[in-house]
Amino acid sequence: MKKNFLITAVIVFSALTFALKASAQLKGDPWIFSAYQELYQRQPNAWELNIHNYNNGSWNNYDQLRRYVKMYQISLRNNNLTVSTTMLASGNVVAFFNQNGRSIAANLISQD
Repeated sequence: MKKNFLITAVIVFSALTFALKASAQLKGDPWIFSAYQELYQRQPNAWELNIHNYNNGSWNNYDQLRRYVKMYQISLRNNNLTVSTTMLASGNVVAFFNQNGRSIAANLISQD
């Protein structure tokens, strides 16, 4: 009950307090950007730029990182998880973790 209230509060707070900032640019490891473009023909979202998603931020070369990105995405899919993000006017991002169509957690990501 408390978890659902917290998720709902974050969603409502985000929607009412902040506007989407379309002009903001995500920052992150250039290889992660390249891997997502190559593998999925898209830019990674703010949560996917977290280097700790990929072998806890440790890889020896680009090919190894690509394998870790694939493994991460397969793990999400195998657990029926998706991550959606919303850019806030402050430049921060809210990541919503969804399982089987329900939001189960949220995380505020700072651009710093």
